[in-house]
Amino acid sequence: MALLWASTKENFKKCLENILQIFMKLMGLFLMTLVVILMSIALYAYFSTLLPLELNFLFGEDPSTSKKTFGTIQSIISIYLVVLIVFNYYECLSTDPGTVNKEQYLRWKRIDNYLKKKQEAEQQQENGQQNQDNINEIQPQASSSNAIINDEQENVVIDIDEKQQLLSDDFEDVNKIFNLNNQFINIIKELIEII
Repeated sequence: MALLWASTKENFKKCLENILQIFMKLMGLFLMTLVVILMSIALYAYFSTLLPLELNFLFGEDPSTSKKTFGTIQSIISIYLVVLIVFNYYECLSTDPGTVNKEQYLRWKRIDNYLKKKQEAEQQQENGQQNQDNINEIQPQASSSNAIINDEQENVVIDIDEKQQLLSDDFEDVNKIFNLNNQFINIIKELIEII
């Protein structure tokens, strides 16, 4: 009975997922059509009502070249903006959302791991420092051995292989920026010496 219920439950989930996918596709089509209809209504209202009223308000009822020129320029700018809006809307709809670059993900993961290990080492060092303070209060003679332990804890932050991976070619851009910055500082020092 339980097996029958589990298979029925899975079939129901699959059926519901299929129905929701179809519904979302239809909803997307409906919303795209709605945007096009609303933009068409807004454009019609602007060019048939608002633009003539604005031109009559600014230039009066008399047809003049300045009124025609201003109306033409404003119409061209309005049409240009509408074309940009439609183009950007289409591009948003047709662009694939994409995926994360695996190399970039691994690079950030290594940096994240490095920072976590560094933070853990700092926490261990703080805990060790608190323990050392407690021990010093009880036994002030053992301070030299505790100093050696704390020095060792500072050095256990990251493996050598991970450090080489982190400091390899992933940070060439940062090194180039630092080198350019140093060159710029040297040039400024030379200019100051000349002056």
